[in-house]
Amino acid sequence: MIDRSNRKKTRHTTHLDGFPERVRVVRERHPLEGCSLAVVGWMRRRGALELLVALPDGSRVFVEAAWTDLEVAVGSPDAGTLGTLGSLEDLLAVRRVLDGLSRSGGDAGCER
Repeated sequence: MIDRSNRKKTRHTTHLDGFPERVRVVRERHPLEGCSLAVVGWMRRRGALELLVALPDGSRVFVEAAWTDLEVAVGSPDAGTLGTLGSLEDLLAVRRVLDGLSRSGGDAGCER
């Protein structure tokens, strides 16, 4: 083991800027679903927030923040879009399609 007690410079660590120390993966059927993982860092990739988390074996991996129990801060650009499936017009159009399928027996030419 290397003795680092006499270091002149401190090791640089990522600033977590208000992120919690740990997050739990909540995405269904994800291999890590239910695991509480330490947050090591974060980044935005293609507009999506990703968290760098430490896995139980010590390795690190990026996980989409949307797949975790991380609560979006009030006022962030993503706060108003969480939980939105689509516009009212989109949902009404889907209902018309589903109503048509249910009247036709639900088959609609799908292979089974």
